[in-house]
Amino acid sequence: MQADEKNILEQLAKPIRAGFDLEEMKREQGYQPINKAEFDQLIKEPDIQEPLEDLLACSANDIKINTF
Repeated sequence: MQADEKNILEQLAKPIRAGFDLEEMKREQGYQPINKAEFDQLIKEPDIQEPLEDLLACSANDIKINTF
């Protein structure tokens, strides 16, 4: 690896901010928590239009087993 490439990688690996403030990030991004009653209603009445077999096939393809 050349010195220029190494320098670029070192610059990219540095954090953008010196610290992390969750509340500041929430304000910047306009975070609005979901209402618990609305969330519970979404769980009770999902609007799933795909056949169950298709959903199961998709999820079976996405399962990855981590071995440590």
